[in-house]
Amino acid sequence: MSVFKQWMAAATVAEQNELARLAGTSRMYLYHIAADESTRYKRVPRRGLAQRLADGCEALRRASKGRLPRVQASDLNPLLAMQEA
Repeated sequence: MSVFKQWMAAATVAEQNELARLAGTSRMYLYHIAADESTRYKRVPRRGLAQRLADGCEALRRASKGRLPRVQASDLNPLLAMQEA
């Protein structure tokens, strides 16, 4: 299971809505990003959205006192991990 899918499973509906608001996207699109590779609706966010999502996840992780897992931009877009190496 991807880190972001774990985040989505651990987050409340309110936290998911807040992440969508912080990142400038919709809660439904978060589910597309969290989907397994085997699904046709899986989406990979571009660099800017991946970073906004990672920043929002970190803010919400801190607010949850560590209940939510840490998500990095490279977890959301594998090409970013390749560029960091």
